[in-house]
Amino acid sequence: MRIRRAQIEVNKFGPNPEADETANLWFSSEMLQGQLVEFRYVALVDAQDYPSLNRQESTGIVYVGDDGGISRLFFLPCCNPSSGSTPQPLTDGFIANPKFPSASVGGCLVAFEAAPTLGSDGRRIFSLDLLNGAIKRLTVDQGPNQSSNDFHPVFNLDGSRFAMITTRSGSNTSLNVEDSFIGLSGGQGTVVVSGTTGVGASDADWSHGRNEIAFTDLFGRISTVDPVSKIIKVVGSGNNPRFSPGGEKIGYLSANSLFVMDRDGGNNHSIPNAGGVPAQGDLTWVDDHTIAMPRTVGGNTNIYLIDTNTSASVKLTVGSTDTNPTFVRCIVRRAQITGEP
Repeated sequence: MRIRRAQIEVNKFGPNPEADETANLWFSSEMLQGQLVEFRYVALVDAQDYPSLNRQESTGIVYVGDDGGISRLFFLPCCNPSSGSTPQPLTDGFIANPKFPSASVGGCLVAFEAAPTLGSDGRRIFSLDLLNGAIKRLTVDQGPNQSSNDFHPVFNLDGSRFAMITTRSGSNTSLNVEDSFIGLSGGQGTVVVSGTTGVGASDADWSHGRNEIAFTDLFGRISTVDPVSKIIKVVGSGNNPRFSPGGEKIGYLSANSLFVMDRDGGNNHSIPNAGGVPAQGDLTWVDDHTIAMPRTVGGNTNIYLIDTNTSASVKLTVGSTDTNPTFVRCIVRRAQITGEP
């Protein structure tokens, strides 16, 4: 049987630019002996259904891991420890010491902080396109000394804006918001919570359920703020606040323990540490009752899945230092054909 190559055209129906591509498929059918029949057709794929065609690769965890002494971003498909998935490196050594990746709702973009050229110009914000591997720098210090640092970026609901923690206003950290498409020419951005007022901010997270940002202030209080009105509401005490997918709950850490509360601070309760292993570091919601976060066991720090209903814990990664997970809900992998006939 001979095999020839046919091109399949994939049309775009929704706001998914990555769905507007062509995929190469191989097929043949020998209808009669000595006769080759070629088929050519157009496959119309709705952008909303596109990820489900390859669901095993459409969700996963992006995290920071150690690779021979070099800190890199990795992607672990599926969030399924029994799948045998291998972590895929996303950055090289030129992006020095990446931290705190945060995925857009669509999952195709990941914002993170890093030192751009092995230590020059402080820490800046970058975006990574998971479809083509392209990295774009989003912030720069335009001051004469370039002495500030930008930390911990998070996208808003549609990815058009991102929030970050920055020292551009002084030694105390502020919470700023910037338009994603403006990037390097955007300057200071909009100061939402100023460090000069003594409140300050760290550990920001932008809800994907409504237009509000959770953060920890300099006094260790967890607050939410409307980025437009800039009205701040204190809802608890702790650090690393993270909204659930619908934005109705907040997971956070306090005294090496994991807590969950409603977005307004109500129904606050702790999640017992599975196996007595303390909670630590950054966290991310996988669904409305599951959190992924790092824990250190036997000297190695790995990412674990935590069921907030039962406290059950499942180990995801096997590296020596795996931290800063962010759950990616809709990565759309391009079709790949291996081997030529």
